[in-house]
Amino acid sequence: MSITKKSAEYIKAMRQRTGGIEREGLYWTESERQQLKADYADGIGLSEIAAELQRTETAVMQQLLQLNLVQKAQRCRSRKAGCLCSQCLVKCEKYTET
Repeated sequence: MSITKKSAEYIKAMRQRTGGIEREGLYWTESERQQLKADYADGIGLSEIAAELQRTETAVMQQLLQLNLVQKAQRCRSRKAGCLCSQCLVKCEKYTET
């Protein structure tokens, strides 16, 4: 799905908070959730989905998390803050081979 001029304008206004977002703050309907699942499965981008559903990108991402379609990225610190020496490496469960 390519971004139409209307979608691009909506995305720009949404990010700059200059335009009203029609469905902002309202509960998600089951049909909106189904549309979100279908669009995400089809590989449509977050911004395009937000424009289509008249939601913010943040709301779309939160809904994807709630539906377990994506997982929150977990950071793993492999070094102590501010230090770059090899002695400060710590074992990380995520990146340690067993």
